[in-house]
Amino acid sequence: MNFKQILKRVDTERFLDTYELTRAFLGTIFITMVVLEFVCFASAATITQPNTKAPIDLIGCRDIEEPGSYRLTSDLSFGSDDEDYCIDIWSDNVILDGQGHSIRCRDNHQEDCSYAISATSSKNITIKNIIIYNIREGTGVELGNVNNATISGIQTSNLNEGIYLGAVNNTLLTGNYFYSGSPDNGWSDCIGMFSTKNVTVQGNVCQGHNYSIVIGQLNKNLKIYNNYLNSITKEITLYQTNGSEIYLSIPKTPGRNVIGGNYIGGNYWAKPNGRGFSQTCSDNNRDGFCDSCLGLGYGLYDLLPLTNHGPGPIQSLCNVANK
Repeated sequence: MNFKQILKRVDTERFLDTYELTRAFLGTIFITMVVLEFVCFASAATITQPNTKAPIDLIGCRDIEEPGSYRLTSDLSFGSDDEDYCIDIWSDNVILDGQGHSIRCRDNHQEDCSYAISATSSKNITIKNIIIYNIREGTGVELGNVNNATISGIQTSNLNEGIYLGAVNNTLLTGNYFYSGSPDNGWSDCIGMFSTKNVTVQGNVCQGHNYSIVIGQLNKNLKIYNNYLNSITKEITLYQTNGSEIYLSIPKTPGRNVIGGNYIGGNYWAKPNGRGFSQTCSDNNRDGFCDSCLGLGYGLYDLLPLTNHGPGPIQSLCNVANK
């Protein structure tokens, strides 16, 4: 990623003149007029004007260096010797709405395509409703050193990695669909997260990749629940995550879950061959949760794995004493 100098913003302030009040000559009336002028002027200075700017239409790949709402009005493509990405966000307070349009790497330029969208060293970022495909050696959306972000409604296919988060804080990934991974190598994942804090991953669908979620280094208060995870090799892979706080379920909560059930809790764990934990576990009381929890190693447990499987032999409960 080519880093650029972030533009400096200079905030302007309004200053209120100080009025000198004389004692004898001005009298009570003049003093009253000055006070009224002070009140009116101060009130006007504190009024926040509504943001009436219309969304900015993006008709091609570009950098975003100013706050605002941006939207795609057509499908975009990229990939050349000097164009390894499509959209770079370098500003705070940006909304990027794809409106269902797509971004893809041009054919015969796979080695030139690193990522479709990125945001770097910024805050208050929303990226939504975009189809991203054919980046077989790259990533769909990358966030680096970002605070307060939401990524939703992203659909990816034929990518090496769907979404990458590095050193992000207060971020939500929800309602994203990650389909087939890249056929060009033996590694593809839906979501990669490294050194994050206060990240929630919920309501996403991942299938057709080698790994669903890859987690590395120290991650604090990372919540991963109510996701459909159908990976070829392994659902979750961890690297050097000692001291991390990772949660794979929340208490049983009424609400439509990712497989259409009536309660939200943990994740749905599947395999392409139909032998995933959620596909084979028993659910004798038909509450939509496996009768036993799922231990994934690394001290990780899903206490309420989702299922739509029927009654069967009760599996032994996993040991969560050291959770």
